[in-house]
Amino acid sequence: MTVITVSTAFGVRGSHIGSLLAQRLSIPFVDRAVPRTVSRELGIPMDDVLAQDNRAATGLWRLISAMAVVPDISGTEVLAQGSAVDERKFIETTERVMRSIAAESGGVFVGRAGAVVLRDFPEALHVRLTGARERRIEAFAASKKLSVREAAETVDANDKARLAYGKTFYRTNLADAALYDLVIDQTRLTETATVEILQAALSGRVA
Repeated sequence: MTVITVSTAFGVRGSHIGSLLAQRLSIPFVDRAVPRTVSRELGIPMDDVLAQDNRAATGLWRLISAMAVVPDISGTEVLAQGSAVDERKFIETTERVMRSIAAESGGVFVGRAGAVVLRDFPEALHVRLTGARERRIEAFAASKKLSVREAAETVDANDKARLAYGKTFYRTNLADAALYDLVIDQTRLTETATVEILQAALSGRVA
């Protein structure tokens, strides 16, 4: 079963790269499957789980929520505020859903502390996509037609959100390179090059 987890700093199009990789490998890209199943199990309307929100995160649960659907440069999708679901229950359900999908079909998992949640899958490939803050800010500003200042605020807020998620629920620094088999500076590579590198890493893994 092929399982790949992709952790990303904000602004490196991690979800898009994950989707391209899944297509190239002909395996599921499970980004939407996780919140869809969580929605069903917890009885939360899908619109509440996948609510469009481009505002910067504020407050701890706001930060945690920003990780629920893994916001990226392609669009900031976060758990809707106002949901009555307890954070811990939401996280536990998400973990259970991720493990179930990994065991049943495998696939590419972006975000949600996948390297931690799926660490017991010995053949999984754990990847981190990152890059210099300045380059990520420039890319985000150009993509969203924002000022550098506005882009910097969004990038910094979402970087903090992702780190807060790991520290709050797993007491782990999700930016720690030791969690991953491969760390790539995505700001210095094309998306196609990254997909090819990940394919090579997958086929070249030692048992």
